[in-house]
Amino acid sequence: MLTSEDESYEAVRRLAAGVALDQALDVTDPESWIGLDFGVRELAWQRPELFHSNVLPTPGAPKHRPT
Repeated sequence: MLTSEDESYEAVRRLAAGVALDQALDVTDPESWIGLDFGVRELAWQRPELFHSNVLPTPGAPKHRPT
């Protein structure tokens, strides 16, 4: 279980570093998922430039088309 904001952020950091999901948090605990969601949302609010959807496209790069 993620018991604090710090643990939520740490789970986000571990996932971003490539750690497997089941090693980053207790996947059987619903509170861990809520903590992970909180951590990602908080990080997106604090540091939006880290998320690719907020990056300006490279000139000449092909546009992403949803399938």
